[in-house]
Amino acid sequence: MELKIERIVLHNFKGLKHENLLFNNNNVTVGGANGTGKSSVMCGWLWLMADVSETLVSNPPVFPLDSEECTPSVEVICNLDGKQITLERQLKRTVKKSKIEGTADAVSFSSTYLVNSVEYGLRDFKQKLDEYGITDKFLTLSHPDLFLSQKKDEMRKVLFGMVSDITDYEVASQMDGCFEAAELLKNYTFTEAQSMQNANLRKIREVYGKDGELLRSKIEGLESAKVDLDFSALELQKNMIKEKLANNKTEQAACEQTERDLNELRNRDLALQMELSGIVQKEKAEKKALEEKIYSERKSLQEQLSQIERDISRLNNEVDIHGGAIKRLETSIKQGRAAISEIEAEVFDETTAICPVCHRLYESDKIEEMKNDFEADKLRRIADRHKEVTEFMSLLAIKRSELAEISKKIQKAINDKADIETALNKPLNAFDGAMEEPHTYDAEIERINQAIADNNLLINNLKVGLKNMTLLKAEELKLHDELRNCEIQLAKADTNNEIDEKIEALREQQTKYEQNKADAERILYLLSLVQKRKNELLTEEINAHFKLVKFSFFEYQKNGEYKECCKAFVGDKEFGSALNNAAQIKAKVDICNGLQNFYNEHYPIWLDNSEALDTENQAQLEADTQLILLRVTDGKSLFVKED
Repeated sequence: MELKIERIVLHNFKGLKHENLLFNNNNVTVGGANGTGKSSVMCGWLWLMADVSETLVSNPPVFPLDSEECTPSVEVICNLDGKQITLERQLKRTVKKSKIEGTADAVSFSSTYLVNSVEYGLRDFKQKLDEYGITDKFLTLSHPDLFLSQKKDEMRKVLFGMVSDITDYEVASQMDGCFEAAELLKNYTFTEAQSMQNANLRKIREVYGKDGELLRSKIEGLESAKVDLDFSALELQKNMIKEKLANNKTEQAACEQTERDLNELRNRDLALQMELSGIVQKEKAEKKALEEKIYSERKSLQEQLSQIERDISRLNNEVDIHGGAIKRLETSIKQGRAAISEIEAEVFDETTAICPVCHRLYESDKIEEMKNDFEADKLRRIADRHKEVTEFMSLLAIKRSELAEISKKIQKAINDKADIETALNKPLNAFDGAMEEPHTYDAEIERINQAIADNNLLINNLKVGLKNMTLLKAEELKLHDELRNCEIQLAKADTNNEIDEKIEALREQQTKYEQNKADAERILYLLSLVQKRKNELLTEEINAHFKLVKFSFFEYQKNGEYKECCKAFVGDKEFGSALNNAAQIKAKVDICNGLQNFYNEHYPIWLDNSEALDTENQAQLEADTQLILLRVTDGKSLFVKED
């Protein structure tokens, strides 16, 4: 797909009152002094196609600085693969007068899009462009400043979409010494293979430690556990601990029984409290139900009122629209009737009956024939005008009828609004008295309070002499720890041989983990070599699409590892401060041209501030599409020149 601009017409657009610019060549220059509107021409094109300015600002201001009463528009006649199409966008400012004194008028802006004079909304306009092959990559492929201003991941996503589908397995199979990595990549993706090896390393380090310190610590611990102990003292200590545990359990059982008795009294107290609370809650629930009913009714009325007010606003807009249409039709009828009168007043001019060769009057028959032709043409034009006036009058009648119907709807809506407002103004106490009087439970409350007092007395009596259960539990835990430590010491004394066997098993495991760790690290290293080689191949393939610019996607760190990047180079200089303006401009054009050739979408490329290019650098610009250079010149007016 190739799109070229043949003509741009800007009307009331930013600083341009009216400009009709003809583009007759692939490479053209738009010139003029500062402030003549060169950038505005580029802005008009981008505003039409993507709703951005030349500096990529979304929804840019396009009204002239001194007025917002006009209708800015941009019309572009394009050549799309040899077929001429016309694209246009108009922006209108609508002011709705406020009906409330002292409040500001409502101002709104709306865009109209046209393709070959057929009007579209924004969504349909974009769909129409897509049908023509003008995709959402338009800005990326055509604006020189966009691509390199994106984030690293966004640029990489676009560029890596330009490469062929080469698998990690294919890369590994072609590399010497990468057999193990290739076998893994035959059945797994690169990420899966890498994750598997990292998972193996994590499992090894969980048991083995980063450098084997965990297993060494276990072996040293087992070695230190082989000690001589006083078995009789340990047995005596064990029996004393068991006796203390038995006494502790007895005291805990007594505390638990007392707590159960207390809980029964507390449950009884809670039941009485809940009974009293239920009576109070019942009264509150009845009152709340009534309040919710009143709120629901008022909410429904308010929603109806809001809908009616929206309907009235919409109908008033329709009245304004029909009023404007009626005025235009009345004007057209008046103009048509005036035209009929002018035609009827026309008379045959006999001076036209003179032969242009011999300068003598035609014969009477010829003159009569010319008069008849004149009268016939006159009658035909009068008939055409009468037909137009009749059609306008028919449309006028329809619009007046529709306006009358709309007025009826407005009046009905106003009446409905008044009825709802009357209902909303109804006093809130309309439902007063509907709620039953709350019952009196004084006697029951007094009985419950007395029962609670009796329970409290029993509770206080039970609490006297009650031991602290938390302390008993803590003592039990401490005794269990002492008993366990004692048993551990006895077990150590009896299991020296078992400890030796465990130490031998750990040492065998240590050797196995060392080998597994080395295997996983070697495969990870091989995978990194495969990844590096694949990245080199992809970089070569991507850079083949560009003539001047070469991209680098990885850079080495001080520790020898490399990380992802996306940097553009011209020769050995990175894009940015290392390049002069001319070199940067040529690099941007090269990127747009390479992307356009790959996606087979060719759009005009605009270069602002192209005066940074001298004649030699301008001649070095390479693009397989239309180039439009904006250049500051000495001329005071805007002009277009073929290059």
